[in-house]
Amino acid sequence: MRIGLAQISSQKDDMQFNLDRHVQAVEQSAKQRIDLVVFPELSLTGYNPEKAAVMAIKPTDSRLAIFDKITNKLWISLAFGAPLRTSGKPLIAMLLFSCSTKMQVIGKHHLHEDEVPFFSAASTANYVNAGGLKIGFAICHEITVPEHFQKAVNAGCDLYLASVAKTHSGMQKARRILTAAAGQHQRPVLVVNCTGECEGKSAGGGSFIINTSGKIIAKLSARAEGLLIYDSENRRAMPYKGDLNEREAEIFSGKKHRHESSPAPV
Repeated sequence: MRIGLAQISSQKDDMQFNLDRHVQAVEQSAKQRIDLVVFPELSLTGYNPEKAAVMAIKPTDSRLAIFDKITNKLWISLAFGAPLRTSGKPLIAMLLFSCSTKMQVIGKHHLHEDEVPFFSAASTANYVNAGGLKIGFAICHEITVPEHFQKAVNAGCDLYLASVAKTHSGMQKARRILTAAAGQHQRPVLVVNCTGECEGKSAGGGSFIINTSGKIIAKLSARAEGLLIYDSENRRAMPYKGDLNEREAEIFSGKKHRHESSPAPV
């Protein structure tokens, strides 16, 4: 299975711009034979807790129909971050789209203290079966909670995948925590971060992949958008050298670009 980490910049208060950016990144991921592409925390709206209640979406939001269309046309799966409307405060959620299943919601269980006034904590499972792998999903602050990684291991997850929105110093801390945890639990760890503005600060980029020995085997730059690819069969990682802003008509024409030998999508 090939997993892509899409390190993009989101514009706050501009949902349509962010939708277009996601589509562009998915199209480029399909060209690289990626089976699952994952975006940063709250990537659809940008990380802006104070406006989360206003920006929160329903699972039935008509604007999300593009993701049903693109997963079916390109035979690819994707997971992106969005504030999800509930009867109370919104959830920090990852919405998982696939051509083979209905949309799945992965919610953030462990909120940072600064998020508690604006969000509700999730209670649903955050494990996903994809391409023959069981993936444990973490959303930002959860990587600092040792029990969260331990639960993923206890559940039999093959790898730990974190979607975050962190500054440069936050990513330095994340690397320290997760290199130790990856080596301890002997699980690969994949972390995708954003670039651009993040709650009035500069996001730290630097998305990275750690092997089962606790060694970082690939990392993106701190400022530029990019795509980091992990191949679970040979446990190799590589950056995509192209431009995520490119769009080519034939990619979204309905032709399937996935190799027959690739594992099935989520």
